[in-house]
Amino acid sequence: DQVKEISNFMIDRVKGKNLNNLSFQGSKSVEIKIKNKVITFFSSSMDELSSKDENLTYENQLKQIEKLAKKTNLEQYNLILRQHPNLGKINSIRSAELFLEECQKLSKKYNFKIIEPFHKKEWMELANISDLMVVPSSSLFIDARFFGYPLVSPNPSQFKSFLNEIDYSF
Repeated sequence: DQVKEISNFMIDRVKGKNLNNLSFQGSKSVEIKIKNKVITFFSSSMDELSSKDENLTYENQLKQIEKLAKKTNLEQYNLILRQHPNLGKINSIRSAELFLEECQKLSKKYNFKIIEPFHKKEWMELANISDLMVVPSSSLFIDARFFGYPLVSPNPSQFKSFLNEIDYSF
């Protein structure tokens, strides 16, 4: 019964049903053009980060994004950075703004696409065009694993029971 209940929950979630009365989905459309293989980095917001580990910070995410941007440029991959939809709406608003600004600078330096918090782009749309998903610290890990998407985490995860050994760090 539990497996069926969880499966139904996940299917309803994918259909866009608002299951927790919170929605941070943006409203502005964004176009993505794909030339090569795609790696999508799904940033985490501070409420996700700080609730798991005090060492998980925006600064660390910036380092991870830059490292990945350098590597994807060398390997001729397209990098997409999906900013968490609630960035700037929960908890430390100013630090989220600074994080978003620094990501813009990295995007210009390394030429990658950013899907901003206000953009209307579901995670599964991005997952469907991605050869790999990078998820630092989010329950998105559970969703992506449930649907069999290839993913890694640059951090130890509280969702380790959903992971394979190969899912750790880059």
